[in-house]
Amino acid sequence: MRYLDGALSSRQNNFDLIRLLAAALVIYGHTFTFVANSGARDIIRVLTGFDSGDLAVKSFFFLSGLLVTNSIIEGKSLKKYVVSRLFRIMPALLFMLLIVTFCIGTALTTLPLGDYLVHSGTYRFFVKMSLFGGWGAVGGGYHQLPGVFEASPASGSVNVPLWTLTVEVFSYALILALFALGLLQKRVTLVLALVIIGDSMLGKPVLFYFLPDTLDHRFTPFCFALGGLCAVYKQEVSVSFLMPFGFGLLYVLFRGAVWDDYVFYAAVFSTILAVACAPQVVKLKLKGDISYGLYLWGWPLQQLVLFMWPGISFAMHLLLSLVSATLMAIVSWKLVERPAMDLARKLLNLSMTRSAAGVPEPAIKKVG
Repeated sequence: MRYLDGALSSRQNNFDLIRLLAAALVIYGHTFTFVANSGARDIIRVLTGFDSGDLAVKSFFFLSGLLVTNSIIEGKSLKKYVVSRLFRIMPALLFMLLIVTFCIGTALTTLPLGDYLVHSGTYRFFVKMSLFGGWGAVGGGYHQLPGVFEASPASGSVNVPLWTLTVEVFSYALILALFALGLLQKRVTLVLALVIIGDSMLGKPVLFYFLPDTLDHRFTPFCFALGGLCAVYKQEVSVSFLMPFGFGLLYVLFRGAVWDDYVFYAAVFSTILAVACAPQVVKLKLKGDISYGLYLWGWPLQQLVLFMWPGISFAMHLLLSLVSATLMAIVSWKLVERPAMDLARKLLNLSMTRSAAGVPEPAIKKVG
């Protein structure tokens, strides 16, 4: 039987492909918002009872919890973790915000150009989104640019999915704190995961207090925590299809229980592990990871497609959105993301060289 430890350490996985498919699924799910009266039905919802976009976001959080937790465990360095996360998240985000705010925004705003460029809302959007202020910001106007996409069914929201970055960065910081305190150990993480599950069941979350009181959104910390738990227990986690079969059977047997959604997500995520680590899927290696860029560009380009063709069909809106977002994701990867990651590695290598020449950094005890 194969275990997750071997798949992660030997790179015998294709999580990049799974994340790319999840990002595309998010765009598919959002198409129902932009072309609401098309008569199209969400295939994922028909089959599972769960919205496609929501399920894709949960899968992102699970994979993020798995890979980010594993990276800090294997790297054993606070500096490496912080620099790697910073250079992975920020450059692509700022690139997208600059283009959307000062290219798309200036081209499409109904305000005079001068008024748009001096409007406080223009810079409020850019600053708030740059600082991960997207959570709960729709009501505060932080997702809007003055005079841009105002007639859209999405109420002028320029990039609503950025709310997930708020929760994501919060989770990154939590992992960092736990690692610094030496708490990323099996027994401790198991208890923490159970606490997070309990927190998500409360009417008002205590740990993730900033999340709204809707169960779908309150599942996101659980999904991240489950991924982190798999990273800590990677030597015991099987990547065979027996796991999703078992969880799937439990879901069918106990469907309707207050905790059945947790079993469903466990079935989905164990399926992701089994598929991503299957030899046939591993062979389909991608040359780059454009999933993050696809996620960042999906919503604003869906807005743009609808702006240019107001009466567009569901299928054409989805096709044009996927193609345009993929092209921008490739540009982002080649011009911004990959160079930023290369720079991060160079900075870390330079830091290690200087430490070796002088006083070495204190060793950090391996967790597990």
